[in-house]
Amino acid sequence: MIVIDCRCLQDDSKFRGIGTVIRSVLKHLPNKHQYRLLCEKQRDIIDTFDIKLLEFFPPSNKNLYGQSLATFLKGHNIKHCHFMAQYNIPANFNFPFSVTVHDLFNDAFLTNQKRYQKKLAPLLIALRKAKHIIAISHYTKTTIIEQLPNSQVSVIYNGFNSSITSDATQDLDLTNHFNIQKPYIMYVGNYEKRKNFLGALRGFIEFNKHYPNYQLVACTGHQPLILPPTILYCLIRYHKNIKLLSYINSQALATIYTNATALLFTSFAEGFGLPVLEAMSTQTPAVISNMTSLPEVGQDAAIYADPYNPTDIATGLIKITTDQTCRRTIIDNMPKVLAQFDSKNQAVLYDQTLTSLLL
Repeated sequence: MIVIDCRCLQDDSKFRGIGTVIRSVLKHLPNKHQYRLLCEKQRDIIDTFDIKLLEFFPPSNKNLYGQSLATFLKGHNIKHCHFMAQYNIPANFNFPFSVTVHDLFNDAFLTNQKRYQKKLAPLLIALRKAKHIIAISHYTKTTIIEQLPNSQVSVIYNGFNSSITSDATQDLDLTNHFNIQKPYIMYVGNYEKRKNFLGALRGFIEFNKHYPNYQLVACTGHQPLILPPTILYCLIRYHKNIKLLSYINSQALATIYTNATALLFTSFAEGFGLPVLEAMSTQTPAVISNMTSLPEVGQDAAIYADPYNPTDIATGLIKITTDQTCRRTIIDNMPKVLAQFDSKNQAVLYDQTLTSLLL
């Protein structure tokens, strides 16, 4: 019996891309009778997708968490545990496990290499104990191998959220609900430095000088209590053309994707880049970063820009909004790209990989 760690679905991760990925795997997972789902008692209830649940009551002493969890799993005849996110591996967890690694980023990734390695060290200690590592892109696999040359790593791409298409068929008046005016560019991302929200804002502002009728609709999720001064300046000065949205439901998100002229997703670093595929599923072209995993995901169905160069970002937006031949070519290329990121295939590969670890 294999247990899949679903504690991510009991915290804010359920609102992010990782939550979407986990739900997709569980929904399409074959041989569900061979699996159990791990969650914690007295926390949010999760959708089990017809897989039996194991509810773990954490010890009051956090230092005993890993030891207590291993004992709990052994007592329920579990042979293997798979963590769906690298940050959920507990310390002192003496039990066979594998893990999905989405990325190896931390807040020092772009600013201080020495501090980055120091903060990364505890995770690397945990990953060394993994029987197998699943990376969500070849870029992520490369970064893992650089840090852990002897690790066993395979790549299973994330599947895109196909429900975006059906959700978007519902009628929703964006003007009345969110004061969104067409035409608009859509941004998806949070305030982490690697997401480059400031660069996206500056690129849009440069584009807006040439096309002032456009609005930027930024779906940023949770907003910090204190915004970075440079971002706050842009938001105040250009408030008429920039609309911020925090958490929104799937129907609203799908409708915003569908009605957008383009997606703007120029991160400095991504482990995958799920919004690119979500935009493709609604035939919304994207201007995306030319770095890390994003060319691997966007392929020939996106416009690429240097995330460090607002002028280059603006040029990409101008091209995707005015060059109809380019726009048509990108849209025509979307189906073949999306076919490589099928959710059902992702779940089948998870099943094959995890069951092979029992041998």
